[in-house]
Parts: sequence; C-alpha cells; structure tokens
Amino acid sequence: MRFLTIFVLCLGLLTSTAMANEMVAYDGHSNRHGVNPIDADDNPYQGQYTAVDRWAFEHYDETIGWNNYTQIRASLVFPEVLIQVDVNFDGWAMPERVRLDDLWSRRSTTQFPRDYRPENYAFFARGEISPDLWLMYQDIQEVGTAEQLPGIPTWLAALATEPVVKEVVFLPNGNFVVGFYNIDDQTSDANLENMDTTHYLYTADGQRVVDSAVTDGNWLSVSWNFSRTIDKLEAQYPKVDVSSSPKTMYLIVRGYMGALDYESREILAVFDWDGTQVYDKTKPDQGILIPDTGGHLTIPERNFNYCRAIAPSLVKQAYDIQKSL
Repeated sequence: MRFLTIFVLCLGLLTSTAMANEMVAYDGHSNRHGVNPIDADDNPYQGQYTAVDRWAFEHYDETIGWNNYTQIRASLVFPEVLIQVDVNFDGWAMPERVRLDDLWSRRSTTQFPRDYRPENYAFFARGEISPDLWLMYQDIQEVGTAEQLPGIPTWLAALATEPVVKEVVFLPNGNFVVGFYNIDDQTSDANLENMDTTHYLYTADGQRVVDSAVTDGNWLSVSWNFSRTIDKLEAQYPKVDVSSSPKTMYLIVRGYMGALDYESREILAVFDWDGTQVYDKTKPDQGILIPDTGGHLTIPERNFNYCRAIAPSLVKQAYDIQKSL
C-alpha cells in the first residue's frame, strides 16, 4: 500500500511537471493551442530551423502574451530581446523565414475570412542573445522583406533616409504614401513617436501629388475614402440594436471592410475603401466568389485592395539588398 501511494505521488509529480513544461501558443483572442516538439520526426519544417529559431524555443516565456508583449519589448535593453514565433493550426512552430514569407503572401492576397478566426497562433521568446544570432535574425528579416517588396526607386530610398520620415506605404497601383513628422527646432529624437504626422501621396516616379496632404495622422485618408465607407456601414448595419446589445461587428481585411453578424460571424456585406459595396448577403451573385475549398471568401481584385506599410529604415535596407541580389 505504501509503495502504491509513493507511485501515485510520483506519477502526479511527473504529470504536473509535464503540464508546467508544456509550450502553449495563443491567438489574439486568448484561444490556446499546444506547440509540438521542434525535433519531432513528423515536423514538416524539419531542416529549415536556424540557430535563431532554436534559440527562441529554448527561451520560451509563458508569461508573455498578446496583451503585454508590446510593453515588455519596449522595456528591454540589448542583449535582452523578445521574439515572436508563429505556430500553425497543426501546432508546428514556423521557422522565422517561413513565417515572414507566409506573412507577405497573406498580405498580397484578396481574401476576406468567412469568420473571425486568427491567421496563426504565436508564443514569445525572451532572453539575452548573442550579437551573431541577433544579426542572423535581422538578416532574415531584411533579405526576406527585400525579396518580397516591389522594386524600390532611387528617389524613395534617398527620401527614406530623412529623419523626418515616419513611414512609407506601398500602394498596389505603384504609388506611395509617405508620412512625415511635424517637427520643429525644439523636437528631439526622444519624443518623435508622439509627434503629429502629415501624409502625402507620391507617384511612382517620385512626384508629390498637389493637395494630397492629410494631417489627421491616418495614411488611409490619403488614398481611400475611409469616412464614406464607415458612414455606409453604420447606416446599413448598426453595431447595436434598440436594446443596446451587440448586433454587428466590423472587420478590416486587406483593404476591405466587412460587416459581420455579431453572434454567427456570418458576413453581411463587404465594402471597398472607396465606399463601393462589393458584396451583399441578399445578392450573393453580386461579385464575391466562394472557392470550393471553403474557409475564405475571395473578392475579385480591385484598385486599392491592400497595402504594405513599412518603416523608412527598412525601405533603405531593402533597396540596398535589392541592388545586391
């Protein structure tokens, strides 16, 4: 009897230890998913992991999630860093280069989700990293981005080195939106992020479009009639009913805005950024395509269906790398 008691206690200790060591990934809505071992024989990414990927596995931090990773990352001082690791729906951690390619491929599609589900799960790694490993991580980011971006013209690469440029946005029609900090002689680098910005539209050859300035800090306002779309959505599909309970939710996906039923997540309507309605539930033949595979609604290509917004420093890095490729 005593032996059996000791065995049961040991078994309980082993079980609790295994549970404590279980790696878990989360989506943006606190749904959790177990993470498979990186060296499992059936891992589809076997052979693609770099030393940085393995570092991330070794420095898994269960205390970091979507609710606090931004604040924690901002508080760290190198060599302590925080890295996000995406996990697919089968529980396999994606190598950083695979994650980056997957991210770009999803940004360049015209898919609108059938329901409000995450695109991937993720966990976070935190710890001190060697300069060599950190350089490897940055190389993966820069080369992967440079290969995916359209060719960056010389004028944009030069403009991106200006300290007053906050962001550069690539538009599908070849134009660019460039955001500038509204700085003065009293502005220091320390408070740049809190400064107001003005955005301008540039043509592909670097000409600033006259009267294109937008000072509300929202680059979307430069190219898309955002307010018109919102007005139409709110008029036709209000967020609450007469009892003030949730009725409709809005979802922005790659340049489209949709109204979804709050309970069922069924798509009621989809609008383009110019205010054009491209899908109406009551008119299913109006131009929205449902592929046989299910899972997503694919909307026909339109002029401004997605964007790619990146920091100006990355523009310059991508330009330099593109020249060497």
